[in-house]
Amino acid sequence: MATGRARSVTQRALMRDLRHAWGTRLGPPATRAVAGVGARVLGSDPELLLTSRRVLPTRLVLSGFRFSHPTWPDAARDLVARARGRDEGTGVVATLRATSAGTAG
Repeated sequence: MATGRARSVTQRALMRDLRHAWGTRLGPPATRAVAGVGARVLGSDPELLLTSRRVLPTRLVLSGFRFSHPTWPDAARDLVARARGRDEGTGVVATLRATSAGTAG
């Protein structure tokens, strides 16, 4: 577990690392319309996805919070492993919802 300095991740790097974790080189281009639909499916505000944000967990780190994965690539690999370990039909969206709700196991 890491408590070191947090680093922001660009959308390009986030998707590259997620594709790498899935074991695929290419992914479909995410247009604004597709990204907006995806955000709505996940129950999120599309503007949170479509506008640039630089969010760092400063308060968490200062309060002693320890992350399970020190880097985004580590977290992406764990997310993929969890998604692949689930029953057929649940898919990535269900895994992301469970993870964000804190109920993924």
